[in-house]
Amino acid sequence: MKTNKSRASKFLETVREVVARRCCAATSDVVAELGLSRNTAYHVLRRLHETGDVEKHMLGGTAYWCIPGKSPVSCDVKLRQLLIIGLCRMINGARGGIVVVSAAELLRAAGYATTAPPLLAVAAGLFEMLHLHMEKKRKRRYVYFVVDVDKARRLCLSTTQRPF
Repeated sequence: MKTNKSRASKFLETVREVVARRCCAATSDVVAELGLSRNTAYHVLRRLHETGDVEKHMLGGTAYWCIPGKSPVSCDVKLRQLLIIGLCRMINGARGGIVVVSAAELLRAAGYATTAPPLLAVAAGLFEMLHLHMEKKRKRRYVYFVVDVDKARRLCLSTTQRPF
């Protein structure tokens, strides 16, 4: 009986570590990283919320799970750093002078499984903030950016030289 309890607590700790590593995570991020069913991930996250190990926030219709006491500013900085790493992965094999990138592709390259509107807005805001794009296109509900590969590579070089 003791082994089942310790196995359950290790499982809860593993899920909590995923949330802690990302600062804030959607349920779908936990599903993708640990290979759990959506139902299992949600119930584990809800149990962690009930014990006070994670906080639940709702943005639109999406639940985000965060570590208590983390400031939203530090989580935002962490997310932007992960998005820059994702962008660097995307342009790594680029041969031309421009690349077309969607916000959803950028999130996937950064390791996020979700396409929740708030995260898509942050990804799109990264291009706006860093002035990396030459043109912004809208196709249905998706937003695409025509990214200058040289500018993006300079950003990647400058961020890899600084520790996060």
